Amino acid sequence: LSQIVDSVAALSCEATKSDITSFSSLDSGDGFGNKDAISVAGDLKVLLNGSKAVGKLEIEEVSKIPRIHGKFRDVVRSVHSD
Repeated sequence: LSQIVDSVAALSCEATKSDITSFSSLDSGDGFGNKDAISVAGDLKVLLNGSKAVGKLEIEEVSKIPRIHGKFRDVVRSVHSD
C-alpha cells in the first residue's frame, strides 16, 4: 500500500510542477532524522529521477509528503506487528 501511496505522491509532484529539493534536506547525517521520512524521500527521489515535469514551485504541502508518508509507514508497521 505504501508503494502505491508514494507513486501517487510522485505523480502529484509532477502534476503540480513542485520543487522537490526539500526531499534532500531531510537526512542531516547525524543519525537523529526520522528514518521513515528519510526513506520516503529517497523513494520519491528515485521515482522522480530524470523527470522533466517537476519544477520550481515551492508548495508547502509537497514538502510535508515524506514526513506524512513516513508516519503512515510507521503506523502500518505497528498494525502488522500486533
